Amino acid sequence: MLFEVLDDLVHRRRCASEVVVASRAQLRSLEQRPDPIAVSLDDAALEEARALDGVAPSPSRPLAGVPVLVDARLSDGEGVVARARSLGAVVVGRVWSTTGSGPLPALEDPGVVDESCATRVLDAAVSRVALGAVPLALVPDALGSLRVAAADVGLASVHVRPWVLGDAERLSDGVVAATLSETAWAIDVLRDPEGRGRLLTPFTLGQWRPTRIGVWGRVTPGRARTDEDAVLDEAASALEADGVECIDVDDAFCAPWWSLVEARRALEAIATTQTERTAREVATGIVAAFVAAENAVRAASARVRRVAGEFDALLAPSTVGSSGARTRAGEVVVTDDDTTEVGRVHVANLAKLAATSIPVRRGDRSLGVEFLATSEPRAVAAAACLARRVAPRVLAARAVPW
Repeated sequence: MLFEVLDDLVHRRRCASEVVVASRAQLRSLEQRPDPIAVSLDDAALEEARALDGVAPSPSRPLAGVPVLVDARLSDGEGVVARARSLGAVVVGRVWSTTGSGPLPALEDPGVVDESCATRVLDAAVSRVALGAVPLALVPDALGSLRVAAADVGLASVHVRPWVLGDAERLSDGVVAATLSETAWAIDVLRDPEGRGRLLTPFTLGQWRPTRIGVWGRVTPGRARTDEDAVLDEAASALEADGVECIDVDDAFCAPWWSLVEARRALEAIATTQTERTAREVATGIVAAFVAAENAVRAASARVRRVAGEFDALLAPSTVGSSGARTRAGEVVVTDDDTTEVGRVHVANLAKLAATSIPVRRGDRSLGVEFLATSEPRAVAAAACLARRVAPRVLAARAVPW
C-alpha cells in the first residue's frame, strides 16, 4: 500500500525516486484490472424474460419479468434466489468471479484504509454485467443485493453498492437500489403511460415518505452550472412541493472531498516533475500530499457521521446520460479520483450510504438524481442501508411482500 511505501521512505529502505515510481504504478494498477466476472446464460430463460419484458410491476411482484443472473454459488431454492423469483424475476443464467475474491467484505472502520479489503470489494462489486440490450440482474450474495441492467423495463441497474461514489461503470436511465427489498420500494412506477421516466422517491411502495432531506451538490466549487444542476433543483422543488424539508449540506460533505482531490493532484504534480526535484523535496511533497489526503478522509468521515443522522435521506447529483452509457456516480464531487487506488480505497472505507437513482427526462436527454439513504455509522457499506432505516416504520404500518 502507498502508506507502506512512505514508511519505507522514512526508514530509508527506498530512495525518493523509487517511491514516486511505486506510487504512480499503484495509482494506475486498477485501470488495468481485467473483468473479474464470468457469465453462463440459459437461452430458453432469456426468451421467457424477453416475452415478459414490459410487464407492469406491482407491489407484490415489483421485479415482474426482470431477468436475473444468479451467483453460481447459490442454488435455485436458496433464500435470495427464491425471493427474486417470488417477486417476479426470471433467472436467466449464472455468474461467478474469475478472481476468487469471495463475498463482499464488511467495511468496519471508515477511518482505516485497507488495500486488500478495497480490492476484494472492487472484484466482488461486479462493475461490468451488461450483455447487449438484454436486461440483466445480479444476485451476488445472501444480503439480498442484486444488479439489473434493464433499460427496456425502466431500470438501469439494481446492484450492490459497497460505496456510493466509486461505481464508475454504471448503466444509466433508471433506478439504482442497494438491495432486493429496497428495490421493492423503488420500483413503484417505472414509466408513465407515454413511456417517460418519472421523478420518484424510493419510499412510495412502503407508504412512507421522508420529511427532512439533505441536498448535496447544488454548488460545486469551480464548476459551471449544468443540466444536472437543473434536474437536482427540479427534484428538490418537487419534494418541497410535497412538504419535504430540503436543507443544503454541501459544506459538510463537499469540502473534505475537494481536499482529497487536491492531494491527489499534488501527488501527480510531484510524480511528473520528479527529475527536476531533489530526493528530499520529492519525499516531503509525497508525505504532505498523503497526510492531506488522510486528514481529508478523516474529516469527511466525521462530517458524514455527524450529518447523516439528521436527515431521512440525502439528495445528490448523478451524472446519468443516455441508456447504456457508462457514467460515474458522484463525478462532480470526486472528479477522476475514484478511478485510482487511493480514491477507491478511501471511498470504500468512507461511504456509509446506499443510493437510489431516480430518472428525470428533460427533452431528449435522460438525467438522474440520486437519493442517498443514510445509515448508522457502524453499518457496513454493502448492507441494506435504506432498508435498515425505513423498514421498522414500514413494517409497523403494513405488511410488505418480502
